[in-house]
Amino acid sequence: MDLMRYVMSIAVIIAHINGAIGSDIPFFLTSYEAVGGFFAISGFLMYPNYIRHNNFKRYTLHRARRILPPYIFIVVAAALGLVAVSCLTWREYFLSSGFWKYLAANLSFLNWLHPDLPGVFQGVRYATSAVNPSLWTMKVEWCLYLSVPIFVFLQTHLSKLRKETLVLELIALSVLYRLIFTYFYFSTGSQIYDILRRQIFGQFSFSSTQAC
Repeated sequence: MDLMRYVMSIAVIIAHINGAIGSDIPFFLTSYEAVGGFFAISGFLMYPNYIRHNNFKRYTLHRARRILPPYIFIVVAAALGLVAVSCLTWREYFLSSGFWKYLAANLSFLNWLHPDLPGVFQGVRYATSAVNPSLWTMKVEWCLYLSVPIFVFLQTHLSKLRKETLVLELIALSVLYRLIFTYFYFSTGSQIYDILRRQIFGQFSFSSTQAC
């Protein structure tokens, strides 16, 4: 599992470098495949993790202690450290509403509302001004974490046939949701459809298989 995660991490890093500076570094995995792989692995790992804790509160606190400190650190560190590469002065940077909007949006897992920092990654040399586009995965990851207790409850209280039917229906709806927004994205080119197709329900099929 660790080897797979390292390989998929490299795929995501390369994809973000290509996206940021418009390069074309080749790799045998796409970021789409890597992110889907991360979600699928989480599904297989979190199910026994919840069973081991056998308690929603302990399970949730354990996830929070593991995920939140590094997440908060990377958001705050980027917000403070990237002043060094901003085209604004220090005073303009820290007094800008964009700085505080970035912190508020990203610390609340709503990074798509404000992914940019003032004066950072501006100009034609950058393909995107988003500071850390991969942070969108964290809110999806959290929603999938919280779906595990629901699946355990269904596994305990539903018959095998009803449980498997329900899971298959959820997977089918998730795939349909993703296909619809993918169609709208490629038909219109509107970024909002790309954002929506990658949110929780669009990723649910990667996680739902762990309940089968």
